[in-house]
Amino acid sequence: MKNYIQTLKEKYGKFFGMVYCAGVANIMPTKSLDYKSMRADFDINYFIPILMIKEIAKRANNANKDTSIVIISALSSIMPLNGMLAYSGAKAALNASCKAISKEYSNVGVRINTILPSDINTPMSENMAFFVKNRTHLYPFGFGNPNDVAHMAIFLLSNKSAFISGQNYIVDSGEMS
Repeated sequence: MKNYIQTLKEKYGKFFGMVYCAGVANIMPTKSLDYKSMRADFDINYFIPILMIKEIAKRANNANKDTSIVIISALSSIMPLNGMLAYSGAKAALNASCKAISKEYSNVGVRINTILPSDINTPMSENMAFFVKNRTHLYPFGFGNPNDVAHMAIFLLSNKSAFISGQNYIVDSGEMS
């Protein structure tokens, strides 16, 4: 991770912001879970974003007071669903860790926030069509699309959110209302 961030910095300059929005979900009942499948979920959904934050938050790699890091988590981190133990657990750990990390790096002016979207039309949700089909009634404003999350990320990256750090923002089409 360290070399990857260093290569990006050398190519593009210091970081003003980053959005981490990778995710995997191995949907299976708890009785079928094993270490390998859980580790796969935690590697992508927890360990890699934390290590990226660590590297980008270093003074040598960021623009300091203007740097904003946005991590895409998931609503299932606070509203877990059947079969999503490892995914929900990794995202919940990510939420808590981002709050802790935001306190550590506030002294150098790096803001860190998470976005917790509900179901969004993405390739990952398309692979879970059987699951998503039965959930459309939960969303008063319809099923989300990537732009719904991107607009929140753009706001959090902007100077308009200069007073915001360590927060988890729910983007859910009113599901939790």
